[in-house]
Amino acid sequence: MTAPSVTEILKEVRGMAAAPMKAEELERSKDARTQSLPAGFQTSQAAAASFAQVYIYDLGLDYYSHVAERVQAVNADQALAAAKKYLVPERMVIVAVGDRAKIEPELRKLNVAPVEVVSAEGKPIS
Repeated sequence: MTAPSVTEILKEVRGMAAAPMKAEELERSKDARTQSLPAGFQTSQAAAASFAQVYIYDLGLDYYSHVAERVQAVNADQALAAAKKYLVPERMVIVAVGDRAKIEPELRKLNVAPVEVVSAEGKPIS
């Protein structure tokens, strides 16, 4: 089931960069993003992680004061431009974990990228 899953994911990624989102899909996505913002402050650990992102990505101290309105202002053309810029299947790294004897042959048949096998520690296995 690994190869069919990878195939479907790549199909979806290509689709997101091929055409603008439908209006209702865009609205659901924006609503999901803005309605999930409070979860970033429900615990001390989550709040610290949220504030760390402001620092790490230099988002500005007022980031959380304006992020919801910025998300809601995104239109379909802007979302498509972002998808085209950031969702590039040829540059994606696919990580599959499981029974090597079962998944490696089917991933090789897909021929979407070189297959590299590494240990749990990240060391290449020949």
